[in-house]
Amino acid sequence: TVFNKSGTEFSLTGNLTFILDVEEEPVDPKPAFIAAFNDIIDDIQVEGKTVANAAMTGEDITVTFKTSDAAEILAGAGVVFEALQELAEAESSITINGQTFELDEELSISTLANAILGDGGVEGFLATGKLTVAYTATVFNKSGTEFSLTGNLTFILDVEEEPVDPKPAFI
Repeated sequence: TVFNKSGTEFSLTGNLTFILDVEEEPVDPKPAFIAAFNDIIDDIQVEGKTVANAAMTGEDITVTFKTSDAAEILAGAGVVFEALQELAEAESSITINGQTFELDEELSISTLANAILGDGGVEGFLATGKLTVAYTATVFNKSGTEFSLTGNLTFILDVEEEPVDPKPAFI
């Protein structure tokens, strides 16, 4: 029951509907993804020892290894790709040197590392001290939003020690 200003009583029956007509600006998921990725890969440790530092700047990823031990390099590279797996849904993928890898639990870090290292293998990387390959990734974040990343993946060797024989780590 409602009374108007004159004191007349009347009743209203029906539905009251509120409509919010606001267009939301789409949020670019890349900056949050890159920030979270950088938090994970900043200091790469293997068995409690820092073996590399890494950063994603724009869409380029640079990993600077502080060891010439092939097993530690492989494990450090694994940390980088495990970080991608952690942040991306299983439908995500990365393409390097013409090979596409799904970022799911079946990802073989060793096979991916060999695709990155190319024909020169770890020996070539240890000899030159630098390796750059182009990559493209299709990422589905935890919210289900799909986006692409395209850039360079660069491995840099920054050690003053004598290189360790890489063959035992890859055999």
